[in-house]
Order: sequence, then structure tokens, then C-alpha cells
Amino acid sequence: MEYVICVFNTDYEASLEKGKIYPVLEKIENFNQIKIIDESHESYLYNTDWFYPYGTKRMELAEKSLK
Repeated sequence: MEYVICVFNTDYEASLEKGKIYPVLEKIENFNQIKIIDESHESYLYNTDWFYPYGTKRMELAEKSLK
């Protein structure tokens, strides 16, 4: 299973927690979206630009920028 870390949640603060790691349920690459279970406990599609893959150098840089 793939995981991502949220790095953007403007206008979606109730649904996405910045810095939280979410499991990816599905990738919709043609539309640049991923499906995750958000803070409402429902699965929704979100733009992939709002997340970094968990466990990558890019993710480590994102974690530093969140502090």
C-alpha cells in the first residue's frame, strides 16, 4: 500500500490535516487525483499536488517545511 503526507489543506482544513499521513486507496492518474479517507471518515478524491509520497526525500523536505 502506498502512503502520502498532506502538505496543503487551504479551504479544506476540516477534511485534511496538514502533516498527516494517509493511505492511498486509488490513483486516478489521468486527472492527477488520489482517493483517500479524509477526516470525515469518507473516501474522497483530492489533487495529488496536495500530498507528497511518504518515505521519499521529497516527503522529508515537506515535513521540515511544516515545522
